[in-house]
Amino acid sequence: MRTSLTPRLYLMLVLLFSSFYQEVRACSPLNTPYIATQTIVGTSFIISVGNTSSWLNCPNVIDLEFACFNSNFSGAVANTYTSSPQTFVSTPYTYATQTISIANLCPGTVYKFRMRERNNGSSTSSGW
Repeated sequence: MRTSLTPRLYLMLVLLFSSFYQEVRACSPLNTPYIATQTIVGTSFIISVGNTSSWLNCPNVIDLEFACFNSNFSGAVANTYTSSPQTFVSTPYTYATQTISIANLCPGTVYKFRMRERNNGSSTSSGW
């Protein structure tokens, strides 16, 4: 016995499965960001960060983690500052300048920092 889809059933199946369509974008891997500019003014650390990643049109953020010079990086949220999400359409690109208060970080001593680029709302990131 031969069975075939009627045109009406075929159309219903096409409409049903087409409603499950979802756009997916590949947003990684990310390159390690570079420092475009950095300076200290009073107790503010001012930095501009760029990247040459070819993964564009994805909202990403920059994470900056600070530590006192003789301490290890802890990964603690209290010591990490995250930029606002930004989406870029061409490479290389530069994030908006971040101004971070370092008044209470290591009073009277030296600090260090590390940074990475991360997909916003995700744990996918570049290396530190």
